[in-house]
Amino acid sequence: TARSEIAAATKSLLEARSMFENAGNVPELLIADSVIAHGAALQTANAEGLEVLARAIPLCESRRYKWLLARNLWIQSYINSNLINFSEAIGESNRALQLFQELEDLNNVSKTFLQLASLHLYVNDSEMSFSYFRKALISAELQRAPPTEAAWGIHTGTSLTLTAVKLYRAALDYQNEALQIALRSGTPLLISRSYQYVGLTYSSLKQSELALQNIRLAYEQGKPRANEPIGQNMMASASLYLGDLYRASRDPSSALDAYEESSR
Repeated sequence: TARSEIAAATKSLLEARSMFENAGNVPELLIADSVIAHGAALQTANAEGLEVLARAIPLCESRRYKWLLARNLWIQSYINSNLINFSEAIGESNRALQLFQELEDLNNVSKTFLQLASLHLYVNDSEMSFSYFRKALISAELQRAPPTEAAWGIHTGTSLTLTAVKLYRAALDYQNEALQIALRSGTPLLISRSYQYVGLTYSSLKQSELALQNIRLAYEQGKPRANEPIGQNMMASASLYLGDLYRASRDPSSALDAYEESSR
């Protein structure tokens, strides 16, 4: 699983870090720390990640390693978002953005715009969130080939902001574009989530058949991987929303079946 792979990689990185420390190789040590902290963030091992960053960030500042500093601030923002410390997360993300812009690192500028957009969405600032999603989209378009996940995230995030202010038709346009990006990538999780968001928006538009059709497609993406956590996640998430749709359409038996599957 992804979690076990991260744990194995972290163990190797800790061994490498010890070697770098013994050799007095500070740049390589800091790179290892950054990767370790990122792995901790992805596993929501928040305390461990913050502990690593507490020693790495001051050292990056004192040595003026701007890119590593920006990267670590971005990771710290991610962790504070996990901890629902949104004010701190926004401040760290803004600092990271300034540094990435100074370094003209368009890929990370786009990712940080996306991070800020998501953070502002969490605090119900739809206007600011939409502004950052637009900036992320413009930044991504300046790159000849923006990473698939970044492009998908920008379109999906923009759609969620539009959904928050009940502009469902506009949200659907962004979700359909995100779905096309996901289909071209061939990434099952992105495809599943895209079908799910499209289905939920059709539900908001009171088009229940299209809503059910798309969320069933989201479920189908998980079936070939039913024995893997990622497949189970896709199926459980889709089942939960299928339950909601069946309940809304006054089909309690199908709703109960879907909810039971979601909880397995």
